[in-house]
This record gives sequence, structure tokens and C-alpha cells, in this order.
Amino acid sequence: SELLYRTTIDSMTEAIHVVDSELRVTMCNSALRQLMKRFSLEEEAIGRTVSELFPFLRPKVIEEYHQIFRTGERLISQETITVKEQEMITETTKSPVIEEGRVLRVITAIRDITEDKQAEKTIRESHERYRSLVENAPLGIISITPQGGIIEVNPMLVAIFGSPSAEALCQLNVLTNTAMIEAGIAEDFQCCLEKGEIIIAEHPY
Repeated sequence: SELLYRTTIDSMTEAIHVVDSELRVTMCNSALRQLMKRFSLEEEAIGRTVSELFPFLRPKVIEEYHQIFRTGERLISQETITVKEQEMITETTKSPVIEEGRVLRVITAIRDITEDKQAEKTIRESHERYRSLVENAPLGIISITPQGGIIEVNPMLVAIFGSPSAEALCQLNVLTNTAMIEAGIAEDFQCCLEKGEIIIAEHPY
């Protein structure tokens, strides 16, 4: 029923609106009204075009609506919008409503992914700082799998082992390499795995 339909979209966290072939809004949910209020936009959406409601939209977004009416294919896109000095990154899903082979309406669901993107950026920057520290560390650093495979080494470790390259060093296995076994490195590594303890030792190599 109409009431069930409206109740359902109002319960969704995504900001949803439905437009007709003239790109006029025929229905929207509470989340969209809250979004418009947040950006101090015109809160009465019904009967207005998306360009009137969101004057900051790029021409590309308007063309996407026309494309869906032509092709009947759903589109998912990400946009960074700035309204009155407020920035928001959105993931927008535009889905066609098809009746008797014709697209009559398009349902648009807008999800705020700003925090997700900021978290991704923070993780990426943290990883870059880690990489910089590892690459420039005055100590040899090595990452080893539980099976003894070498998956990562820094330039200092390559120099310590006298290896021609990091790639060559990563071809070795700590548990089976003769030189590492004779130096006691393999035994300490195995002990560290079994006991789960930090081991500090000196080894001739």
C-alpha cells in the first residue's frame, strides 16, 4: 500500500527521493529533508526539480538522470559536494522504475560516506608514514610468515645480509635457509613462534 511504501522509505537512513521524467521530485523521505535542513536548503522538495533543490549539482549529475531514462540502467556514483562551506562525500544510487518497458521514474538514494572516506585517508596516511619509517630505519626490519617465508625487508636489512636486492632476499625461507639455520636465526624464530615471546639475540652471519 501507499502508506506501507512511505513508511518503508522513511525508515531508511539513506536520503531518498523519486523524480519523474521532468526530473521533478514526486516523493522523498525524512532523511532527505534532514539533509536539506543540515545544508540550509529549501526543505519542500515535492514538485521541484533536482536542479532547483540542489543548485550546486554539476551538469554531469543531471545528465546521469537523463541517461537512466534513456537506457533503463542503474547508476552508482560518488560525489564530493560543498554547500555553504560544508563538505560532504556521497555515494548515490540512481535506480529506474520501469513499467511496460518504459522508465517512468528514477529513485535516488544518497548515502553520506564522508566518515568512511576520512577513515580510509587516515589509514592510508598512517600506512605511508609506517612505510617511510621502515624504509629509512637505521636497523634491519623483516616480515616473516609463520612458515618462514620472507615477505618484506627494508633497505638496511638487504645491506646487512649482503643480498643483491630485496626481491632476492624474499626468495629465501628463514626455516630452511642453510646460512640462517647455522647462524641460529631459524631456531630463534621458531622459538618466538612457539612461545609468543620477544627474543633478543646476536647472530654471526
